[in-house]
Amino acid sequence: MSESVQTLARRKWPPARISIRDALRITLISLALFLLSPPARAEMNSAGVNETPYQADAFVDSMGVNVCFNAGCSVGDADTIKGLEALGIRHVRNDYSTDPRYLKDMQTIGQAGIRLDVIMHPGMTAAQIREFPALVSPALEAYEGPNETGSRWGRQWVGTTRTFMQLLYANKGPYTVYGPTLYAQAAAVVVGDISAHMDYGNIHPYIPPFWPGIVTGWGGYAKECGTRFQANVINFIESCEIPMSGPGTFVESPSLKGMYRFIPDKGSKPIVATETGYGTAYQQLPGIFKNELDFATQAKYISRLYFDYYMAGIARTYVFTYEDWPCTEKHFDSCYGLVNGYNYKKPAYYAVQGLIAALSDPGPSFPTTPLAYTISNSPETLAHMLFQKRNGEYTLALWNETASWNGAAGAHCPGKPPVCGAPVKVAPVPVTVTLPFSPLSLAVRSFDDEGKLRAIPAAANGKSVTVDVDDHVSLLNFRRETN
Repeated sequence: MSESVQTLARRKWPPARISIRDALRITLISLALFLLSPPARAEMNSAGVNETPYQADAFVDSMGVNVCFNAGCSVGDADTIKGLEALGIRHVRNDYSTDPRYLKDMQTIGQAGIRLDVIMHPGMTAAQIREFPALVSPALEAYEGPNETGSRWGRQWVGTTRTFMQLLYANKGPYTVYGPTLYAQAAAVVVGDISAHMDYGNIHPYIPPFWPGIVTGWGGYAKECGTRFQANVINFIESCEIPMSGPGTFVESPSLKGMYRFIPDKGSKPIVATETGYGTAYQQLPGIFKNELDFATQAKYISRLYFDYYMAGIARTYVFTYEDWPCTEKHFDSCYGLVNGYNYKKPAYYAVQGLIAALSDPGPSFPTTPLAYTISNSPETLAHMLFQKRNGEYTLALWNETASWNGAAGAHCPGKPPVCGAPVKVAPVPVTVTLPFSPLSLAVRSFDDEGKLRAIPAAANGKSVTVDVDDHVSLLNFRRETN
């Protein structure tokens, strides 16, 4: 895979050269953002809910994953295609290539109904942009601007980014254009407003080992943006209409709150997250690097991540990544796959597969039916999402949005490399859901540490059901007496 994708978002600021004026501007802006960003917490009311469900299949359609069909990938192309089809994922992200094997693979996944977001690069011509869809037909659905661009692209990166996005957008044809991702938060200020040359803004919110719904650190600014969304790590980006941002260790950086005080014309584009995820170096490199996660925690966090991002209004989320690159001490951040380099499926693979299978409901859009229900005896950190399928069936997802890993407490790990980190045992809490009717059918399942969705005990009594909820996602499926 090319350098533009292979260099991951976990890296620190690059040592690349940058002009003194740009460096001063970025430093002053970052300081201002930090000083203007007091944290706030948005509470979630989980009792007495009168809720309009999400369309179940619309959520499934928001799920994507990064793939690597270029040279240097760990898993063979045939195994990757087979695994993607079994996973049930409908959207993938990969770098641009014209290698014949790559083009054949893209055609194959396209014929299987999987659609491609392709990363494009400055220096490409209008002809290359226009000719690419036919080479991978019928896979292509979106072009994406430069990946994690910034000063490391050279002194002229600002002008290069602006010029290339104009070229890309002018030659996109019927396809969607995702904006570029920027290597540093303040880089968006330097680039300025280029929203006219994209259909979606683009973010890479990496936060390991913090949990997806974190409401401390740089998250939790939802109230000040007037959002209706539950506080989590990216909701204030959506609610404040920030069309693009940079990856990085956000919990150690100034927040993006207030960024648009420095940009006169803030955009209002919808947002995609084309990279985000969690690595498992803790388990794959025992005793070497412990500030990432084990397999079980990765599965918990990725399943919750898709829910959190969708609630926050992110149109599509591409988890990084389908497969590990060589997972070594030197490249600990290459251990982010749903499968490892030997095609072993981690629990996160099965968790994603289970979510898709449980909520998949292909068909045209339809109006969902609001449901008045209550959730009682719930912890303050309880999170939930309500879905409905076309046959009238409801699915209520419940989970305790809390840390499953002790690295999420915010403390820096001592030593180089860090040697802290361990899973947290989250005690289950008996939560009671009371419906406005006695359900015609009821099934209660929960993901386990292997990522498998299994039936769990539940105490049903007329219109109420009590289920033990911990940091795994639990799914309650029920139907009305009649459709």
